[in-house]
Amino acid sequence: SHVYTSYKLILGLFGILFTCVYTCRAIITQRATFRIHNRIWGFNTLIIGAGKKAQNLVYELNHMQKSMGYKIIGYVRTDDQQECISSDLPIFTFSELPEKIKEFSIEELIIAQEHHNRKNMHKLINSLYPLELPIQIEASEYEMLTSRIKLSNIYGTPFIDISICSLSDCQKNIKRLLDVILSALALIILSPLFLFLAIKIKTGSKGPVIFKQQRIGYRRKEFTLYKFRTMVNNAEKNGPALSNENDSRITPFGHVMRKYRLDELPQFWNVIKGDMSIVGPRPERKYFIDQLIRRAPYYSLLHQVRPGITSWGMVKFGYARNIDEMIKRLKYEILYLENMSLLVDLKIIIYTVKTVFTGKGI
Repeated sequence: SHVYTSYKLILGLFGILFTCVYTCRAIITQRATFRIHNRIWGFNTLIIGAGKKAQNLVYELNHMQKSMGYKIIGYVRTDDQQECISSDLPIFTFSELPEKIKEFSIEELIIAQEHHNRKNMHKLINSLYPLELPIQIEASEYEMLTSRIKLSNIYGTPFIDISICSLSDCQKNIKRLLDVILSALALIILSPLFLFLAIKIKTGSKGPVIFKQQRIGYRRKEFTLYKFRTMVNNAEKNGPALSNENDSRITPFGHVMRKYRLDELPQFWNVIKGDMSIVGPRPERKYFIDQLIRRAPYYSLLHQVRPGITSWGMVKFGYARNIDEMIKRLKYEILYLENMSLLVDLKIIIYTVKTVFTGKGI
């Protein structure tokens, strides 16, 4: 029949197209792999560390039978490093790092510290995130036994790229696409509610309808976060301060908005701009981040992903009223990072909607 013939033609065309595309990609990939393994191509790389461990790592990388693609340009001496090796490669200071990245078109950073001090390591990682480069660190035996390490190269030393989240590139693209579509729909559908809230805020107390505040987001970039104002104007004239349930600075209608999380709605615009995601760790101000990192250096790991309007920490813990509560909520945000997926995002959104409709946002 004609239908059967049409299906055969479609399947035949699909088979031809798949074969052509796959063959071309296989040839390109094979040629690129051959050039990388034979050191014809390489990625300009700096070693963060200038001790014996760093030197041994460079020797191992340079003497591998099949190259992993790292073209070592030099070492970077970290602030806490007392002794340095003597080497034919240049040794730069940490303050020179941004300048040298531009000068040598650096594409990769590999951390090779002498001592495994977790506090100093997290501090170092936190200072590298703003450089927006892949950050590799050698996987220890403990990490290989207890973590789900994704290997991209089966040759030589296993590295973990700590600058990326657990989502694949495909999942990240889908997540971003859904963020934009859902945020645009939310802004359109909820526009009457936005108008109602704006009128209530304006008539209820003096000050602007939208409250703007600088927060730290993806790769420690600062951005302007938007919220409906829930406090009296100039509520922080005496300096940054976290709010609590009985905070006198919160307006009567502000309490209602906080209870149902309505004050967070303008952040859909932040999502469309690319500052935030619908689901992700909540962004904080630099003032509080500095305090958090001193007590919980692993907070820096949250800067691997875009911050979110809602998060697992907000669902399980809610608003934090002091640094101690921020640290308690942090474990849920770290747990989210370890288990990121589109399905987990969907679950968090469902729980958030439940929180909004039941008024358990405080």
